[in-house]
Amino acid sequence: MPLVIRVVGAPTTVVVTVPGTGEVLRRGVLNTGEAEQYDKAPLNVVVSDAGSVEVTIYGELQQRGAAGQRQEWLVPKK
Repeated sequence: MPLVIRVVGAPTTVVVTVPGTGEVLRRGVLNTGEAEQYDKAPLNVVVSDAGSVEVTIYGELQQRGAAGQRQEWLVPKK
């Protein structure tokens, strides 16, 4: 699975897009305890509160950012 996003803190805005095409797969708030997964790549992921989410890219948990800070990840095509 290329991407899994799980909210473990406060609800936060999540935007998932396809680089190059600009196709928006997700734009909105994910609530505490919610998770979404995506089975295609490449993807661009932006969250408004990096301290609230666990982001897993190809099975590897990414380092969580600072609470209240915007963060972006790129999920490359394999």
